[in-house]
Amino acid sequence: MEEIQQSIYKVIDLHYRDAVDVLTLWMRVISKRELNYERTKEKSNYELRVEPHGVGFRMRWFHIKFTKNNHKLIRIAKSIPVPENGRYGKEKFKHAEPWELELIQQAEDEFCGIRYELKHLLKAHQSILYASKSKLGNEPLNAILLKDRTEITKPTFSEIKKSLSR
Repeated sequence: MEEIQQSIYKVIDLHYRDAVDVLTLWMRVISKRELNYERTKEKSNYELRVEPHGVGFRMRWFHIKFTKNNHKLIRIAKSIPVPENGRYGKEKFKHAEPWELELIQQAEDEFCGIRYELKHLLKAHQSILYASKSKLGNEPLNAILLKDRTEITKPTFSEIKKSLSR
């Protein structure tokens, strides 16, 4: 059973790297637009995050707003719930600019398949953990968190902008 668990982890880790690659590409496009902000006067209304979560990870969108509290500008990020079918539709992004909506849909084209497979891999992993506990005389399997199995990479806008401005 341990081999099956390791195989599941291997696929989850590969999907994590794929998701981070999509996040990085999304951040590159946003960074390019922000570097040209003076010319375009456009801003992003949504943020994408790929977050480790237990043995897996999640890919979520946030609606970004700025509001004034006295004389201070506060950034508010409100999570948009992931739909049951695992794919965010255009209706979830009411405040998106046309260029931003196109970019979101491109990212969702990639994420939809990853979310679907990840959901089933996590269910299979849970079943293996339960099955290992029911075996008599054997040591039950323990879950190994994503952060303990793989290097968690979080690209930043400042790093990406620095690489673009060279």
